[in-house]
Amino acid sequence: MFKIKDSDTMLRNLIDQSAAAFFDQYRFVTPADYCVYNCKNACLEAEDIPCYAIWQRDTPCHNCSSIRALSLKEPVIKLEYLENKVFLILSTPHTVDGRRCVLELAKDVTASLMINDDRHCDNTIITDVIAELNNLSVRDLYTGLYNKNYAEREVSRCISDKKSFTAAMMDIDDFKIINDTYGHQTGDVVLREMAALLTDAASNGNGWAARIGGDEFILILPELSMEQAEPILFALSRDIKEHLFYKGDTHFSVNASMGIKEYHPGEMDAADFFDLVDMRMYEEKRRNKSGR
Repeated sequence: MFKIKDSDTMLRNLIDQSAAAFFDQYRFVTPADYCVYNCKNACLEAEDIPCYAIWQRDTPCHNCSSIRALSLKEPVIKLEYLENKVFLILSTPHTVDGRRCVLELAKDVTASLMINDDRHCDNTIITDVIAELNNLSVRDLYTGLYNKNYAEREVSRCISDKKSFTAAMMDIDDFKIINDTYGHQTGDVVLREMAALLTDAASNGNGWAARIGGDEFILILPELSMEQAEPILFALSRDIKEHLFYKGDTHFSVNASMGIKEYHPGEMDAADFFDLVDMRMYEEKRRNKSGR
């Protein structure tokens, strides 16, 4: 981080006067490559340290406020904890020196942070609150899986880091009919139990799963080839088909159409990858319908 008071005129013009009076540290970051920049003479000067290192992490933050600020094109706030201190971080997107970047403003709020809860009266417990809030920011609150923002960010990170992985995008077949026949509460049960099956599959491949739409999910298996992922995906497909859902005295099962793609470093960007896996999923859905 760099001292706002030592910044040049161009930077101070970017910062609202009230914000400048509150925050005491700043830095620019480009989340795509985790680079940190100081600002001097209206130009960005790169620092030889990744953005997440300041939080004493070896990997990028799961709750990266700067990536979210760029995506939403609006400011994003988060809390971080470091060496017995609580920091408030404000991330705002900008274009500086021809780069799309994020201005991060930081303030040590250890002494001034107020939480209206008698249970959270010291910094040791506040760390649990921060961890819980940061976890909620990347989770789908209904199923407990990761959310779409997390999925897009993590896939982009894997691609930029040139890491291989296998992805399976899936959609529950005829989910509208399930809702219409058995009711939306039963449909909600289907979503939650589907999430549990995906979580089990993810753990078998050291991966993770996310809910990316109403009844759409994605499973990412890092550093596994299609051949290595096949037993996990076959077991998942079998478990979905064999799983029984209950409504009163009746029971039913569901099927999920699955599009699978192994990513090889350098072959495409994240947007094209998502489009391709999505296309494969809908091709499978059409085959399932025509085969009935």
